[in-house]
This record gives sequence, structure tokens and C-alpha cells, in this order.
Amino acid sequence: MKRTSAFICGIIVCAIFSARTATSRSFVPANTSFDPLTTAILANQVNAAAPVRKSTALKHRLIATSYKNQNVLQDSVHFYFGSNTRGTDLPHPYSYFDKYVPYDYGNFYSNFSSYPGYFYNIQNIKSDSTVHWDNSTGPFKKITATSYTYNANNDAIGAVYYNAAAAAYTTALTMTMAYTGSDLNHFTYVTPTANQAGDLVYNAQSRLVQDSVYNVIGGAYVLNTYSYSASNDLLKVEQVKSTDATKIKFDYTYNANHLLTSATKSTYNGSTWVYAKTDTFSYTGSNPIYSSFSDYTWSTAFNDWTPVVKCEYHFNAQQNWDTAYQYVDNSGTWSLLEKDYTVYNGNGFIDEVRGINFDGVQYAAAPYDRNAFYYEDYNDPTVVSNMVSDNELEIFPNPAGTYIDVRINGIPAAEQITLIDANGRIVLRQASTLNAGNQRINIGSLPAGMYLLSLQDNKGNIRAHRQFIKE
Repeated sequence: MKRTSAFICGIIVCAIFSARTATSRSFVPANTSFDPLTTAILANQVNAAAPVRKSTALKHRLIATSYKNQNVLQDSVHFYFGSNTRGTDLPHPYSYFDKYVPYDYGNFYSNFSSYPGYFYNIQNIKSDSTVHWDNSTGPFKKITATSYTYNANNDAIGAVYYNAAAAAYTTALTMTMAYTGSDLNHFTYVTPTANQAGDLVYNAQSRLVQDSVYNVIGGAYVLNTYSYSASNDLLKVEQVKSTDATKIKFDYTYNANHLLTSATKSTYNGSTWVYAKTDTFSYTGSNPIYSSFSDYTWSTAFNDWTPVVKCEYHFNAQQNWDTAYQYVDNSGTWSLLEKDYTVYNGNGFIDEVRGINFDGVQYAAAPYDRNAFYYEDYNDPTVVSNMVSDNELEIFPNPAGTYIDVRINGIPAAEQITLIDANGRIVLRQASTLNAGNQRINIGSLPAGMYLLSLQDNKGNIRAHRQFIKE
């Protein structure tokens, strides 16, 4: 069985716009993958809680990835930067998304057959250009390349995708993006054979409630509508197409900490909704990174869910994935297939992920594949000027005993407060009421030490952070 990459089950990452032209090395078992909507929810809940890293002017960013199978280099993506104001500084795999369109956007736009664009603007790499190398069509060579342009807010406003296999690049796709604030509201998608566009509509809480993609000539379209809970958790997405009666629906459930617990896809057969697949997730405490994941498909013959794959995770001291164990269904019993071991560097970023096969008795002596990540330090001239001053975010008393009072002044609306200890662990997370005045937080149960308080907006963006001491 050929597997694209052993890494951590369920993450679609570092394929980087390559799915149209080459086999992407996504961190997904070969026989399952999350739909882009599920991936987006998982990414948002992890990134919203991620601690601030490298908050000085010297920062750290991803510049390349590589994939080896049986020690043979098969795939590599390189990111090039012309600016020192962009680059990811989040340490989790979900930080490495590089997309303003779903990973299978080619099918989506040309055939209206796939998924909506729920997570267009969560790209965190923000490179000026990306080049993808691959050996799927012969010798290791360039396959695709992408160049981006950005506005003053570092939101991508243009992207050009090239076929790079020949001596001269040829343009395969051109996109333009327009925003209201930080919300993407319109895009165009032009290829040599297609001219399409899309519009996105948001509610008062900046939650996407509708998006559509349509042919500029001819008018065929796909329309997606989004429904939310009172606490703004995405509950349902329903997709309809103008070209036929096909409908697709995604339903989501959450735990008390607003962490995703299930994602279920259904299709409409003309008279009723029929299950297609479901993914379930479990967590340890308030850690927003799931500790286990199971994938099932619906069996119409047995009128029940059929297990496909399961992953279980161990965590390091920083509460990031350390080791993942992947199981597959074997006649109703979970059978261990492999383990994936993650190695982190001194900044808490992933250096390498090694996949080790299990033959039913013991693990192989050496990894059968490796995903590697490469970084550089850079000086961000905006960091010092963007540091929060005393009159913008105040924490008092500091040092503190059993409680702290938090007050903001001049910072855009904050929706969530997160406390992070000196080891990078999330020790408290709660909804923010700062827009209505001061907020008191009980810290009496926390051990003495240094903590970081972080404020996030409704998209999970960190708007302010400040340290305090618990005595």
C-alpha cells in the first residue's frame, strides 16, 4: 500500500497548491483525509491558543519542507521571502498552512464538485513565492511555482500559479482577492480555459455565512451556506449546485471547551440525506490539539458506520504532538500500522517527522519515510513598534496572588483570553468580556511563576499579549 506520508494523521499541510499536478505529501493516512472545512476548524482552534513565540524583533519562519520515502527524496517545497514582515511564528503543524483556496481547488472551481472556501484567509506562511519540486513524473524537478502580492495588512491580494516543469514557466492560474477589513469578500479565478469568481458574506461577528463560486460566462454556480451556534461554533454547511440536484452537507459537534468532537458529511439523494463519512476527535483537558482521531465511512449494506483508520497521540512537555500511533480496521479490530515520531528544534518548531512501520510483531529498525522542515531567523521591523504598551493592555496587580484584573484601551475587540505558562502550556482559556470593561481572572490555583496573557479576536488572531508574575 502506497502512503503519501506517515506524519500526523489528518493534517493536510505543505502540499502547497500542488494537488493539481503532483501527488502531495500530506500528513494523512493514505485511506483517509479530513475535508477542508474540518481542517480549517482544527487549525483555527489550535492557532487561536498557540503561545506567542519569538516576540522580540528576531523571529523564526518556515522556508522549506522535504519528504523522503526509503531515504529517496520525493517531494520538496521552498518558500521565498522578499519582506521581513511576513512568515509564520506558530509552532504547531497547523501553522504551516499556505492556502487561500482549498487544497483541491482545481476540482472545486472547474467542476463545482468539492468544498467551499471557508478558510481562504488563514494562510500563515505568507511567502512572496513558493516552488514545488517532485519526482512523481520522472526525475526530481520543479513542478509548480506560485507568486503572491500583498496589501498593507499582509493579506494576499493576488496569486499567480505556474507550471514549472518546462524550461519556461507557463501561467496556469491567476487569482485576485479583495477584502473588507481582514475578511475576504471577493476573488477571481482565471485559467486559460475558465473565468470564475466568488463572493463571501459575513455576519456581524465576522463569521462566514455564505459563499458562492460562479462562472463569469454562463452563470453556473455553487452556493454554500453556514450555520453557527450561539457561541459562534460552526454547526452546519450546506452546498448546492446550479448544474444538478446534488447537495452536500457537513455537520459539526463540539465539547464544553468549544473543541471539535465530530465532523459528518452527508449527501442528498433527491429525497433524503444519506451519511457518507464521519471523523471523531477526543482531547485531554483543555489542550486544543486532539489526542485521538477516528475515521468512519457509512455502510448502506449494514446501515451503520464502518471503521477505516484511527490515530492516537502522545504529547511532549509543551503539549504538542510527540508520537502518533496509526491503526487500520482489520475485520472489526483496530490493527497497529505504524508510529510517527516528531522531533522539535530549540524554538519549539517541528524539525522532522519519522514514520516507522509495524509488522504485527515489532517496529522496523529505521524510519521508512521522513518529513523535514527548514527555518530561518529574520528581523521583523514591525515587532517592536507593535508591542503592547502599558496604556493599551494592563494587568494588575503584577506580581499577583489569587487574581488579576485585565483592562484594555485602544485594542480592537477581544473574544478570548489565554494564559500560557513558562513551558508554553495553556493553563487557562476563557471568553473575554473586556469590551464591556475590566475583567477579573482567578489564578489562585496556578503555581507561582511567569505567565503570558494573550488576547485573541474572533478569528483567533493574537491582538495583544503581556507577561505577569504569579507569586
